[in-house]
Amino acid sequence: GTHFIWSASIDGHVVKARLAVGAGPTALGETVWFKVLGDKTCIYQNEEIVA
Repeated sequence: GTHFIWSASIDGHVVKARLAVGAGPTALGETVWFKVLGDKTCIYQNEEIVA
């Protein structure tokens, strides 16, 4: 595929990000940083887009 889903639990909330395959490898337990709000950010609640 062209993308993969990265997910994490942060303060009791699940955060998921769709990343391009070439975005770089991450290992379980590795610290990663990403910008949550950007030009192409979509926010979902109960599997429905809200913003």
